[in-house]
Order: sequence, then structure tokens, then C-alpha cells
Amino acid sequence: MSKPTTPSTARLTRREYRPGAASFTDLPFVADERSATRAPRRNFWSVPPTDDYGAACNMGRQYACDFAQFLKNNPVWVDANILGRVVEGMAAHPSGSPMHGYEVGFWSALEALLYRSVVRENHWDVIQQVQDRYDAALDDREADEEEEEGRQEHGCANETRRRRFGAARAVHKQMDSHGV
Repeated sequence: MSKPTTPSTARLTRREYRPGAASFTDLPFVADERSATRAPRRNFWSVPPTDDYGAACNMGRQYACDFAQFLKNNPVWVDANILGRVVEGMAAHPSGSPMHGYEVGFWSALEALLYRSVVRENHWDVIQQVQDRYDAALDDREADEEEEEGRQEHGCANETRRRRFGAARAVHKQMDSHGV
């Protein structure tokens, strides 16, 4: 196997991502893969082949920093389960191979970032705010469904959609003001 196409030094490259408009494929480890036999598919862990475990660990740490910066610049993607997609992509790389170094570096760096974050902020309060937001959205959805049923009888379904999107924007603004 060949070595990664990126430098294997431990020096990290600081990247910025377009606020609010960045695509997942702006991340260096995400790619849209095409095949002659199937439709294009987004791979959330598309890393170059390597036989150098240490270099892969270094690059995994770089990828973790890139991911953290991506979320910092694009908070709209927080709670979008991007890490779940990354885990799905990682499943293609067997544990114990040099390719596994990417994952070890990635998760180790995210653990360090997570630790530093919870030391500075009460994680229980943060997650409770997230849960409260989900609960409010569920309550709104149920109320909107009931209201929409009534409006459909009178031909006014678009008004419910406008109210729902306005409420969602208000929740996001409130979360931004609280740093969630």
C-alpha cells in the first residue's frame, strides 16, 4: 500500500470552513464515491490507503481537528449524527491494520476535545438543553399535525408549514445565544 498523500508530520494544518454553507465533502475525509454499477454514495470515512500506522494516527488527529472546526463554523450540522456516519464508514477498515491508525488518531483527539469541553462547561446542562429542544419540537409537531388536519379541511395547510419553519428558526437562534 502507498503512504497517505498528505504529510505525515505531527504538525497540524489549521483549516477554516465556510460558515453556514460548507458541504460535508469540504472535510478531507468525506467523499462522494461513484461507481459504474450504482448511484453516487457519500462515504464519511474516505481515507487514503497506507501501510504506516503512525502516519495514519497523525492524520486521524488532523481529521478530528478538521471535524471540530467544521462544526464550529457550521453549527447547523450539530445534532445531525455526522459521527454516526463516520462510524459506518470506519467499519470498512479492519482493526489491527495500519489503516486503523486513522481511527485511533481521530477518536483519541476527539476524546481530548470532549474532556476539555466538559471541564469548562456543565455537560448535563448542555444535554438537558438539547433534550428540551427535542421535546419542544415534538410537542410542536404534534400540535401542528392536529392543526394541519383541521386546516386541510379548510384548505390552509401552507400556513402551518410557515409557522413550523418560523418556530424552528427561533429555537436555533435561542440555542445560538446560549452557546448550544
